[in-house]
Amino acid sequence: NFLQSARNQKEAILMMYHHKTLPMVLRLLVCLCVCNAATVPCADTAVNEASHTVASPSMTFRFVLCAADSSVYADFSYASSDTTWFGVVFSDTMLGKALVYTEGKNANRDAMLWGYTNTAKTGNGVTYTVADDWEQVEHDRSGDGIQLIYRKALSNTDLFSASTAAITIRYAYGAEDTIELAGHVGRSATAITLSFPLSSTGSPTTPTPTLPPGAPTFAPVTAAPTVAGQVPCADTVVNEAMQSDTRITIRFVLCLDDQSVYADITYHSWSNNWFG
Repeated sequence: NFLQSARNQKEAILMMYHHKTLPMVLRLLVCLCVCNAATVPCADTAVNEASHTVASPSMTFRFVLCAADSSVYADFSYASSDTTWFGVVFSDTMLGKALVYTEGKNANRDAMLWGYTNTAKTGNGVTYTVADDWEQVEHDRSGDGIQLIYRKALSNTDLFSASTAAITIRYAYGAEDTIELAGHVGRSATAITLSFPLSSTGSPTTPTPTLPPGAPTFAPVTAAPTVAGQVPCADTVVNEAMQSDTRITIRFVLCLDDQSVYADITYHSWSNNWFG
């Protein structure tokens, strides 16, 4: 039962290796066979990758855009611990979509990379989102460290595309000896931009928002003369979006002349009630 699978064999051999139960020569052979870092299984001749290495604690966050299978790979490693949660937020703040190695906020999950969305800098603002999970490729422990390789189809993410030139991340990690997701003990002081050298030049990818059915869109219309009660935008063509019913009209105007957005909200039968 101890050697049921290749993965179990590997972990069993590593266990014996680190407990010095193998003769020295065999231990060296074992290390040559299984202690090498796992590699991203991308068949591209030229690898389009972007990475960032943290000196202390020793962590590396690497992403590979793979044209061969239309995927993006996340290759994360933490050299000094396999019992600490760590990960990244795809944002120049600590808010946004995140990919974190953890057992969850209540230690109710297997220790893996999980997708989260951070909407606030509190525990209640960190939410698991199944749609943002990635597929496990490798989950390797060697010594006190860990290496994780996960895959996401480009068709299933709005964070990456085949032509992504750069992404912005912030990293964070928790206390030693707990993979349960809790407050961080360290994080990147500033945003980190990772550039993919084989992609066309451009700005970091920003997720495109998904609008619900029937949502208003901005469309240019010829401006009417400004009168009392109307938006004071001097643009010749006004870029506006509007939705209206029998009670309320909600209108937004993007004004190039003064680099502003105007909210124009009218309640047609207002009787001291709140609205918005």
